[in-house]
Amino acid sequence: MIRNLSKTEIEKVLSSHYVGRMGCCDNNTPHVIPITYYYDKKTKSIISHTREGMKSKIFRNNPSVCLEVEEFENLCNWKSVVVYGKVEELTGVTARNALHIFVENLKKIIRKVDNMLVSKVSDISHSTHPNNNAIIYRIKPTKISGKFEYEPEELVPA
Repeated sequence: MIRNLSKTEIEKVLSSHYVGRMGCCDNNTPHVIPITYYYDKKTKSIISHTREGMKSKIFRNNPSVCLEVEEFENLCNWKSVVVYGKVEELTGVTARNALHIFVENLKKIIRKVDNMLVSKVSDISHSTHPNNNAIIYRIKPTKISGKFEYEPEELVPA
């Protein structure tokens, strides 16, 4: 049975994960790029970071993107959320504040999954050093949708 996720269920999926796939388009060529992100409930936006490269070139030329996040148990039990929006590159104090929010909340999520990765996340906060060209950005949603498929318990073998 497939159904739409409620707004609350969508926020739960976005808030409990930190890896998604960003879709973007460059000169009529579509790209799907994995990103590490944090869903900021306060601003209802996605915060992420990158370095100068293909991704930053693409979203500067075409800021329209989508982000897909999923929970996949099996072919009959999954949730998928797609966020459509515009990339906004952050600078100065706004970028530093967003990076702090990103790092601190990412640590909380990762700690639940793999405590060993927490120190790697702390290294991200040093990415604002001027010599490594860190780019902090936010995806401001224009539309969010989610689907959920589950197999009713009476169909699940005992």
